[in-house]
Amino acid sequence: MSYKYQEIDIERWCEITKEGEVGVFGSKEFLLTTAEVYKYNFLFCLVTYNGNSILTVPLFTHKSKVTFPNHYFYQFVWQNEWEKESWSVLDAWDVLLKQLQSKYTEIKIRLPISVTDSRPFIWNNFDINIKYTYIKTLVDLCYHQNIKRIVKKEKVEYTFKKNCDWDENWKFHNEDLNSFGVRVIHKSSYMKYFKGLKDSGLVQVFNAYHNNVFLSSILVIIDRRLKTAYFPLIGTADGHYKSGLPAMLYNYTLTELKSEGFETVDLVGANIRNIAKYKSKFLPTLFPFFEVSYSKRAVFAKTKILKIKKIIGKILFWVK
Repeated sequence: MSYKYQEIDIERWCEITKEGEVGVFGSKEFLLTTAEVYKYNFLFCLVTYNGNSILTVPLFTHKSKVTFPNHYFYQFVWQNEWEKESWSVLDAWDVLLKQLQSKYTEIKIRLPISVTDSRPFIWNNFDINIKYTYIKTLVDLCYHQNIKRIVKKEKVEYTFKKNCDWDENWKFHNEDLNSFGVRVIHKSSYMKYFKGLKDSGLVQVFNAYHNNVFLSSILVIIDRRLKTAYFPLIGTADGHYKSGLPAMLYNYTLTELKSEGFETVDLVGANIRNIAKYKSKFLPTLFPFFEVSYSKRAVFAKTKILKIKKIIGKILFWVK
């Protein structure tokens, strides 16, 4: 009885995960688009136990690093359903991480909220950073009373539309990112990333207008298989906050997604205080997730420091 690590191709990976049943971040279209935009290579990792697939993860690599494209991304992880709650999965992660550490100098993985056990990473000298996100269920669109009051208003000068002109949308978001001080190289990557996802049918756009003049927009990554949507980019609406336009655009988008059969929305942005405070008014549930990282150089330095401290401790003991 033994565990075995393998690196497989995308066809084998799709066969194991039953491609077509995976979430958006594990879909072939998403992976290919992301790799092309960011100039990453694929690394499809598989760990088996006695020939049975236990764990498989599609990773992105660049030079000597395992990385992820941006903070809108969740790593897709496939775990054998029969072994999910057993030590087999933990042991499989241990095998996988040791293999990665033997090949790469840096490893960064942004785990999905479904991975709730970070111990294999702790045991393998990874740094664990706990992050949070908001998940809004669409079964009943309940909001805080202030939001309910706003969306009940009839503002005839505001109109809303779905899947509008991409150039107009991106020009707006580009200017928005400018105001936030995002570097040019990152803006260019975001544009290619979201446009590529839109061309693959993985992004929808929801716009707001005032007297037919474009005002604001929400870009939504859609996961039809899991009936989940993600809100990575939500535009500002200068001069229209007091009238409640952002809340109306949120409500329009959530209502449209519900009508399409989506059941949950990841609102993103729960780690920034002001943004999190506003999004909490839509009564989502707060979920933690992990960003894990490993640096061979940092671990080496820590090991050296510990050895030096032990030596100093022994010297001080004998001096006394």
